[in-house]
Amino acid sequence: MKKYTYNSILKTEIENYTDLRTAQGHSAKENATLFSLDLYLQKEKPVEKPLSPIIVDGWVSSLPKNLHANTKIVYISHYSGFAKYLNSIGIPAFIPERPGGEDTYIPYIFSHDEVKRLIAAADNMISTKKLALQFPLIIRLLYGCGMRAGEALGLKMMDVDLNDGIIIIRHGKGSKDRYVPLTTELKDILKQYINIMKKEPFSDQWVFANTKNNRHSTEWVRQKFNRCLEAAKIDKPSLQRYSRNICPHCLRHSFAVHSFKKQGHLGIDMYTAAPLLAAYMGHSTFRDTEYYLRLTDEIGQEIVAKSINYANVFPEVPQ
Repeated sequence: MKKYTYNSILKTEIENYTDLRTAQGHSAKENATLFSLDLYLQKEKPVEKPLSPIIVDGWVSSLPKNLHANTKIVYISHYSGFAKYLNSIGIPAFIPERPGGEDTYIPYIFSHDEVKRLIAAADNMISTKKLALQFPLIIRLLYGCGMRAGEALGLKMMDVDLNDGIIIIRHGKGSKDRYVPLTTELKDILKQYINIMKKEPFSDQWVFANTKNNRHSTEWVRQKFNRCLEAAKIDKPSLQRYSRNICPHCLRHSFAVHSFKKQGHLGIDMYTAAPLLAAYMGHSTFRDTEYYLRLTDEIGQEIVAKSINYANVFPEVPQ
């Protein structure tokens, strides 16, 4: 995790806030946003701590001109959380309106063959070190359960029920909990992993911990994932700077699209089955799930040509 040093008038408040968010298990991406704000405050040298609309608008305007609209929304969202914190401790802070985003992002959907190659590449990374067993399992959870990377990294042993084959996602997106059933194959793989790692059932141990027994960062997942992409000979397209390229989250997208496709092969009406997938993936609104229905229609022909007809509704994960 990258360590940022803050030196503005809000140095103490930023450090306290980032420490609090880290303790709560949130992503360190917020730190980069606040570092940007800190640099701007150092440059402008305000003499008082309250963040006026002029200061906040000036910081937003100072962000890179070619920053994608959706990325700018993320910056403002991260700042808004900090601003609410400042207001709660008696320091007035202006919170700008959230700008409209651009719905132009089309995620990369892996073919079944590409998923097999990715998992094979992850398996080939296994060494004599026990920790090397972690990423091959994580990549299976991202695809086989449609998890977000942060959700997989946030799992503790108390969240894993191997008897019923259930994983509990606590404080997922929108601070919602949900239950995720495992396929028989995934349950067996997870059970083997837990036995090898000698994890204590129903404890507060991280399922995936680093050498210091701390939670891994999402950057660790991204680096491993990029190595697998290269080994699997899946090339990232050349995109404009700051554009979102192939990333671990694309496995979650692929899970959703492949699931809808399999339901179609089984003769299941996708709009009837959509609520099941919505609950499984932790979507807060049907609109989130409907996006995958539209995506399935748009790229369906290519996926159908590459897909395999499995008997289950959710995509099979290679063992």
